[in-house]
Amino acid sequence: MEHKSFQGMILVDVRSQEEYEAGTLPGSIRLDCLDIQEDTVRLLLPDRNAPIGVFCHTGSRSAPAVLRLRQLGYTQVTDLGGLPLPGAEEEEENGGMDKSSPME
Repeated sequence: MEHKSFQGMILVDVRSQEEYEAGTLPGSIRLDCLDIQEDTVRLLLPDRNAPIGVFCHTGSRSAPAVLRLRQLGYTQVTDLGGLPLPGAEEEEENGGMDKSSPME
């Protein structure tokens, strides 16, 4: 599967489906940060040596997602942390898990 990239990285959005649908970075793919399973990831990201950039709203979901991808053997995973994207307001109103991120 071919994805658009940003500075040579495949972009992975680990925000909720609702946040993703409200708007994301062009060309990014979405992974559920709470359920990163090897079989799903391998379909979306078959090259374990490809540069991957993982992001969410504040960084509290991207950090554990990066660790999980590294556990699955991905070698070039970068935590892009939190990026201000559409849908973030909804997350904060709903008490989203990013509110208390130490990375804010």
